[in-house]
Amino acid sequence: MNSARKKLLNWTVGILMLGAAGVLIATFDKGDSKPVPRPVVAAGNGVVQGIVKFDGPRPPVQMIGGCKECVPVPDESTAVNADGTLKNVVIYVKDGPNVAADNPPLVMDQKGCRYIPHILAAHIDEPIDVTSHDATMHNVDVQSSINPPQNFSESFVDDTFRLSFAKPEIMHVKCDVHPWMSANICVFDHPFFAVTGDDGKFRIPRLPSGSYTLVAWHERYGSLEQSFTVADDKPADVTFEYKGP
Repeated sequence: MNSARKKLLNWTVGILMLGAAGVLIATFDKGDSKPVPRPVVAAGNGVVQGIVKFDGPRPPVQMIGGCKECVPVPDESTAVNADGTLKNVVIYVKDGPNVAADNPPLVMDQKGCRYIPHILAAHIDEPIDVTSHDATMHNVDVQSSINPPQNFSESFVDDTFRLSFAKPEIMHVKCDVHPWMSANICVFDHPFFAVTGDDGKFRIPRLPSGSYTLVAWHERYGSLEQSFTVADDKPADVTFEYKGP
């Protein structure tokens, strides 16, 4: 083969390889693609339950915000209960099994220039109705990075906007009109999660028997992990403890 034909062949092969690489990049670099569904497994009768404690002086309740429409509200980002337990902690099974879940609509309300609840946990594709009981405008800014961001306004009592999210993510929610309004939406691809309340306790049922890792997530104090084993006839009891500043 003469040198001219050899150069032409090399040039042609190079273009084809570059084109193929471009096709591969286009195939795998689609941020809007939905995750590949995991196989659905049967629910079990296992239960993991427990409590989240706070070790340290109880932080004083801070009142934030306030305007002509709304009075100041408590800062719920450090809500330590009177008994020393911690509220608003998301508890979830790390890499939990894909068990089918019944997904009734959840509600995140805006009342008194405050999100209720402060922490909302949901399954992927579960409908979330964002409602308002305030006769003033709220701007709902869902600051997601994996799911498409959402930003909408509600101006009247009983306004409702339905959200859902296709991918697992923990997302901050804020109001640009009333900047002290803050919440988090935590989305999982399995139904094994809970949020601690006024007693600091949690209970997650329907787990298949086996060994897992349980995660506690708090917006200020970070994440803790513990391993546990559960069986149908033996609930697992787990205690988390966060250290105060």
